[in-house]
Amino acid sequence: MTVARIADHDGPEPDRVDAERLLRTNGGRLYAAALRLLGRADAAKAAVAEACRAVFADGEGASAELLHRQVLRAAVRRLPARRPTSPLAVDELLPAFADDGHHRSAVPAWDGTCDRLLHSRDGAALLLGRIDLLPDDHRTLLLLADVEGLGVAPAAALLGIRTDRAKARLRRARQAVRELLARVLTSRSEAAATWPGPAGSSAGAPA
Repeated sequence: MTVARIADHDGPEPDRVDAERLLRTNGGRLYAAALRLLGRADAAKAAVAEACRAVFADGEGASAELLHRQVLRAAVRRLPARRPTSPLAVDELLPAFADDGHHRSAVPAWDGTCDRLLHSRDGAALLLGRIDLLPDDHRTLLLLADVEGLGVAPAAALLGIRTDRAKARLRRARQAVRELLARVLTSRSEAAATWPGPAGSSAGAPA
């Protein structure tokens, strides 16, 4: 990924060197961010190219943070008007509360097996896979605010929605993803506890 190929930057040579360095260091992360939002390689590359042209053409200097934000803006502009409808109903994944404010059913605790999985490469893939199951408006907001680290207010501004509405939607999205993860992690934890290892010991379920 070079400036000549992706950004069409025609600035002075020192600017080109700085741009090349930024892209060489951050190009993979920028592309991954766009791909998470758009789901298509061609659209992700176009978003990165647009962001690079916008940042490197103004001559004001570039930074990794500025490039990242510009890529997210370009990706949001390329989001399809509507993805195929998600089969998930978020309301069905939210916790139910009794009149006294307590959970109607026990919330299972995640043990060390679950924690280790979530902090692994497989765990990251699992998390992103659950996020991708959400309806589009919840999915995009959660990716921007949490995965890409924008926070609620900047993500809301980027999507053109009110901050209070974004807060409510983000809370629902987080709760839904936690429930989706719990369904997988609880079963894996139970399997790890009961899987017979050598000589009948519990060595943990296979990956």
